Amino acid sequence: FMTPDKQMKVTQYAHLNRSAEMGQILFAGSSLCEFFPIYELQFHHRVEKRIYNRGIGGFTSDELLEALDECVLQLEPRTLFINIGTNDLSRETAPFDNLFANYREILRRVRQRLPQVKLYVMAYYPVNREAEFDFSPEDRAGMFGVRTNESIAQANRMLPALAAEFGGEFIDVNGGLTDENGNLKAEFAIEGMHMWANAYEQVFENLLPYLENA
Repeated sequence: FMTPDKQMKVTQYAHLNRSAEMGQILFAGSSLCEFFPIYELQFHHRVEKRIYNRGIGGFTSDELLEALDECVLQLEPRTLFINIGTNDLSRETAPFDNLFANYREILRRVRQRLPQVKLYVMAYYPVNREAEFDFSPEDRAGMFGVRTNESIAQANRMLPALAAEFGGEFIDVNGGLTDENGNLKAEFAIEGMHMWANAYEQVFENLLPYLENA
């Protein structure tokens, strides 16, 4: 069941959707989407587009599927950037099976309801399990679970075919985020997984060609 704080955000989005402008650009996903300061970055880069962010921290693919109306369908976007499932990769048991079954159903419903939507399936961001951060090892272990850059890379290799199955495009906007060992750069990482605004600045610059055509 969805936790009360997540349900509150879903309800808040449902209210906001009533006054939103349909047919615009939408980002949907979990905390790595919710924390994307896209409004400030688009203002800084003078990107004059109407963009909505419907990310919810802690969301799994199960929960986005449950809240798909509020987080995606009610807005009837013309362009959808979606990044969901990184929390699924923390699960100990068969994370890929559950994740990709849910992801396929999410994209099926999106395409069925919004046949003309331009669909971008975003690569999962890298993590850093090696650098020292101001968090206890126990807290970090609980947060990461079994999530590693290897499992993230494996999931990313599966996304292009999934996107293509529903007429979408897989995009990797992670350029510049990693160090020489393939980890999320320490200066970009809050605790090894979530990212500071300087990381999102890099992501936004990588997204610009897609936003210009969105």
